[in-house]
Amino acid sequence: MVIMTSLASLSSAIAQTRHYEWNSLPFGGAGFVSGVITCQQEAGVVYARTDVGGAYRWDAAEEAWLPMTDFLGADKVGLMGVESMSIDPSAPNRVYMYCGTSYWNGGLSAILLSEDYGNTFSQIATVTRQFPAHGNDYGRQSGERLAVCPVGGQLLLCGSRTRGLWKSENGGKTWKRTAASTFVNDRKISFVQFIDSADVVAGLLYKGGENLFVSSDGGATWNAIEGACTDYMPHRCRISPDGQTLYVAYSDSEGPGTNGSGALMMLDLASGKWTDISPQKASFGDISVACDNPQHLMAVSMGLWWGQYWTSASTTWGDQIWVSKNGGKTWTNLMESGRSTYSESRIKWLTSGCQLHWCGSAQMDPHDSNRAWFTSGNGIVTTKNLWASKPRFQMCVTGLEETVPLNIVSVTGAPLAVTIGDYDGCLYADVTQYYKRFSPSMGSTSAFAVAARSVKMMLRGAGDLYLSQNGGTSWVKKTKPMADKGISSCALSAEANILVARPSGSKPYYSLDRGATWKELTSSPSGTNIFADPVNDRVFYGMNGNTFYIHIYDPESDTFTTKTHSVSGVTGRMCVVDGMAGEVWLPRGSSGVTHLSGCDTGTPTVKNIAMSSCTCIGAGAAKEADGYPSLYIWGRKTVSQTMGLYRSDDMGNTWQRINDDMHQFGGPGNAQIVSGDMNEYGRVYMSTVGRGVICGSYVADVETGMEYWPATSQGNAIYDLQGHRVTTMQPKHIYIVDGKKVVFK
Repeated sequence: MVIMTSLASLSSAIAQTRHYEWNSLPFGGAGFVSGVITCQQEAGVVYARTDVGGAYRWDAAEEAWLPMTDFLGADKVGLMGVESMSIDPSAPNRVYMYCGTSYWNGGLSAILLSEDYGNTFSQIATVTRQFPAHGNDYGRQSGERLAVCPVGGQLLLCGSRTRGLWKSENGGKTWKRTAASTFVNDRKISFVQFIDSADVVAGLLYKGGENLFVSSDGGATWNAIEGACTDYMPHRCRISPDGQTLYVAYSDSEGPGTNGSGALMMLDLASGKWTDISPQKASFGDISVACDNPQHLMAVSMGLWWGQYWTSASTTWGDQIWVSKNGGKTWTNLMESGRSTYSESRIKWLTSGCQLHWCGSAQMDPHDSNRAWFTSGNGIVTTKNLWASKPRFQMCVTGLEETVPLNIVSVTGAPLAVTIGDYDGCLYADVTQYYKRFSPSMGSTSAFAVAARSVKMMLRGAGDLYLSQNGGTSWVKKTKPMADKGISSCALSAEANILVARPSGSKPYYSLDRGATWKELTSSPSGTNIFADPVNDRVFYGMNGNTFYIHIYDPESDTFTTKTHSVSGVTGRMCVVDGMAGEVWLPRGSSGVTHLSGCDTGTPTVKNIAMSSCTCIGAGAAKEADGYPSLYIWGRKTVSQTMGLYRSDDMGNTWQRINDDMHQFGGPGNAQIVSGDMNEYGRVYMSTVGRGVICGSYVADVETGMEYWPATSQGNAIYDLQGHRVTTMQPKHIYIVDGKKVVFK
């Protein structure tokens, strides 16, 4: 039976509405996670903080990390650098963050508070002028520097890098400096830890003098702890579950890199006796105590490059993991051959092995000692059977993407290409799947190009230069234009007959023999990035200062003819519209957008479009099959609008905001890239400061997992748009007739 409000004899089809869904492209971590924060009071409450990519909450049911700081706009992108986090022990739903990055937003630093487990945050205090944070500084894996008193939730202490120790007595809203003679300027505090409601311990990233202190009055006055190690810096500490023992992990430098020396020390708080329980001579990042057995300890090194023999496929080099079952008297190194295994099936570039390194934070689950998390320069590693005879380790980065995008290239008929800092990048045939990173590896890779009319031809550059003629399946190393300089940018002509590469700090060079020999493009100024026309195989474009360059190659004279046009105020990289000859768009900040058409002829037509702001612009597939490609910007049309991602389907005449206030991701970050997908209308990509490549997919509206579908009615019968009579609800379908939802029972 069909139940609905009314049926007309025949209704018009109702257009299916759509909305944006936002995710990061799944690369697999690849950024430095600086801390994991667990909760002793409530099971399943776990957080992770990163140096430039914000913070995450653990979703145990989905075995994934949920981003919590995507609401930050470009005006607060520095708060993506999370210096420290702390859970209120008296109310585990309350979580605080101390955030800031010195080189963004004038060093903006703030205390953020969530009262719903990180679903939403409010900025309760701006502390830029009091105790500025720098989440991407040395020693960022130490901590936690922010601590909440276990009783009442009103007393907070926060250790800074440059301005000593600060105290709040109203839940973090206002702050006053305390114990300035003990915690002096420019001596970094590594951690602050409440033992109980009155007793607190704090450490300094300092060696050669007193560096470990205790307070018995909630942080008002402090005394150095007698007998504490001063040869090394205390990085992290741990209080045993019974509150009787203090453990401290020491290293010889701030980290994450170290010289390899340090100690693991244990203090009996009742007797004041110190014991060195170091497994061996090494720098140490953290120590953890099992919730169900105080004799079970886990410790990790920090900054070592020792052999890791946890996989038979290959030996990796990095930090070590030790476990002890007798309170630190003896230890087992789980990285020795045969002591543990590593297995990863999903993340393609980490299937054969993970180089666990810079491990400054390692936490056993306070409710399940078999579960542990280990931070690394490439994400998080985990185990679910730590105390087994041979524990198994795997990656734990689903949903956590902290890559720094350097290039995003979408060309019709080709997979999406992304290059990133440190870990090369990869090609995406499917934006929901993991793929192998580019190989051979070059690390940070900013130069990438695809030949628009011969898409199997690809060029990428950094310290070296590689050419692929089979769509990225394999790469051949080419001679660089200048042997002693890396490649900053590159281009491939439409049919790949001309290669262009610009060495760092140099003029561009071009090659007519696929990289065997090079000639300087003399008419292009030093530092100019070159872009190829996607149709005309002999035309290239460049922008330098206030001048737009058109370079047209003449094969008869083997020279380039160059024409220039003045365009002032360009703020970012140009957008050359794929599939169309001579179409170029330039972002010009508060001056709006400039559209140049017919550039391939050398005499373009110029149109300026007024905008309140546009820092970057890109093109994507057209809404209609024969239409002009859609345009995407980060900016806004008028000053009354919110800065964000906007799409135009009518060549920039009108703009629609497509993100919302909860999905700002700190804006387009370092690379300032917004790019549409040339193979799917509505899909957009954006660079970030450290949140990976953001992907916005334009999908059908849903209601409890159901999609809305238009239909027509004839009498008491309903027909879909293919003319088939509908008698039962199809999976994930809700039919709309005459504006009414039709429900089948």
